[in-house]
Amino acid sequence: MLAAAPGIAPPLNRSLKVLVIADPAPEAEFQLPGARREGRKVAEVLENARKQSDALQLEVVSRIGVDECDPVEILALNPERRV
Repeated sequence: MLAAAPGIAPPLNRSLKVLVIADPAPEAEFQLPGARREGRKVAEVLENARKQSDALQLEVVSRIGVDECDPVEILALNPERRV
């Protein structure tokens, strides 16, 4: 009863957009050891999958570390986002 109404699932197709965000915190005490390395590795694996697949249209965008994680810029990456 307290749960929100179920959302509408997007149509199935062969297009996938992936945003990898890793270690966005500007405060040193909130930065995680190895998080940037892990984020880069995830993006690398996805990029390799993109290069090897003709059946899937894969778009990979990564923002690693505080210098690449401006919240306004990240929100602007999704033109379909409704505020």
